[in-house]
Amino acid sequence: QSDLLADIEGVNENQLLMDMADQLLTSIPMPTIPQVTYYWGPGETMLIDVWNNGIAPATAAATAEASYRTRVGL
Repeated sequence: QSDLLADIEGVNENQLLMDMADQLLTSIPMPTIPQVTYYWGPGETMLIDVWNNGIAPATAAATAEASYRTRVGL
């Protein structure tokens, strides 16, 4: 990573840019396709069901997937 940045003038001297570059080392890429918007509602419900309502993770995941597929039209 730093090898790639070394060729761009001013990047290595900019602490904010270097902090962002460091964060990329532990970041998880997320898709930016429109269908991702259909995931957030079912995903939130899944987490709440598991953490707050005692639903088994596998059951909550299956329900979230079914909800996502319905929303997307699959």
